[in-house]
Parts: sequence; C-alpha cells; structure tokens
Amino acid sequence: MNTELIEQLIESELKEVDEKWPDYHSHHEAYAVIKEEAEELKDKLHLINLYISTLWISTKNNDVAFYDYRRICNEAKDAIQEAVQVYVTAHRAERLIKNNK
Repeated sequence: MNTELIEQLIESELKEVDEKWPDYHSHHEAYAVIKEEAEELKDKLHLINLYISTLWISTKNNDVAFYDYRRICNEAKDAIQEAVQVYVTAHRAERLIKNNK
C-alpha cells in the first residue's frame, strides 16, 4: 500500500479541519470528538461485516450480484474517510498536549 497517498489524505483532511475549527479547548472536548469519529468508523466496519455475511449467503446460493460487492466497496471507502478523521482528531489532540507544556 502506498503510504504517501495515506499521508496526503491525512494532510488534506488536517488542513481542511484546521481551517474550519479552532483547536480543542480541553481534553474532554478532544476525547468527545475522537470518540464520535471512532464510533462512526465502528459503524462502517459493522456494515462491511454485515454485507460480507450477506455476500456469503449469496455466494452459497450461487446468486451473487454486482450490488453485493458495491455495498462493501462503498462502506470501505467511507471507513477510510472515517479512519482518516480518527487520525486527524487524535493528531489535533496531541497538539493540545504539546501547546500546554
């Protein structure tokens, strides 16, 4: 996997978030934002697993359709976005610690 592309995604998201919102005011706020993003990622991963289970049923019945794979692709793409947001929110929280030293 090309880690440079991942770094570009992270940097782009970090720049966008920094332009929209100020740094966190407290560790409580940082925790809440990280927790929210992590729960959104968890939801996406849950859907992926659900669709994989559905795909297996279709596969066993020799009834696999395009949408079986498309749903997994769509949720995986969303999960990538959510994972980047988890990283960015945690990175911004690190800055809170560095700025308070």
